[in-house]
Amino acid sequence: TQAAADVLAKANTSNNPDLKDAAQAAYDDALTRLEDAQQVYDDLLETNAAVNIINSRQDLVLAVERVQAAQTRLAALQTGENSLKVIAAQSVLDQAAAAAEQAQGSVQQAQANLTLLDAQLSKLSITAPFDGVVLGRSVEVGEVLSPAAPAFSLGQLASLTITVYVPETEVGLLSINQAAQLAVDSYPGEVFSSTIIHIADQAEFTPRNVQTTEGRKTTVFAVKLQIANPDGKLKPGMPADVSFVK
Repeated sequence: TQAAADVLAKANTSNNPDLKDAAQAAYDDALTRLEDAQQVYDDLLETNAAVNIINSRQDLVLAVERVQAAQTRLAALQTGENSLKVIAAQSVLDQAAAAAEQAQGSVQQAQANLTLLDAQLSKLSITAPFDGVVLGRSVEVGEVLSPAAPAFSLGQLASLTITVYVPETEVGLLSINQAAQLAVDSYPGEVFSSTIIHIADQAEFTPRNVQTTEGRKTTVFAVKLQIANPDGKLKPGMPADVSFVK
């Protein structure tokens, strides 16, 4: 029809009447054919076959959309956070976390039991209040001790003390921090240095009735000396002779 319309337009611009009539006839014929074809098409659309085709096309479009949605869902299940592999792995992880939590509870319970055992075992051990050397033992294995009863005697041998008794007539010659020398029978010819750290304020071993000057000479004062013993040669209970340095 567009071609017939173009021919008609050219014929109208021509001065030839026969050409115009022929072009008009061709245009009218083409228009009639178009109208007939449109009518046939409209009639076909009203038939059951046409309706079925249209419905089928609509169903096809809907089916394609569903397939695309299903493909998207499948891809998400295969690679996304909701994939079967991810879900299975998450299930395994949850089981492992539950097992770890249960194991942690068992560890805490075991630690509590261990703490209780340590507390009970600590009551079976005797701890010295200071570093030193065991000088004596007052109990035997298997013996039951009473509270506050002594079990061992300890000594710190690095620094010892000795108490000597000085007559009243000589105590006035002594003073705190005064040097003295100590000798023991176990090490003949060896002298150990010592220092006076205490002089008693009261005499000891004073007889009840002291009437004479000679009798008062038996009154003595306790003098304590400190002895350095880094080598541990001196032992408690060793008899010793002390001479004071003037």
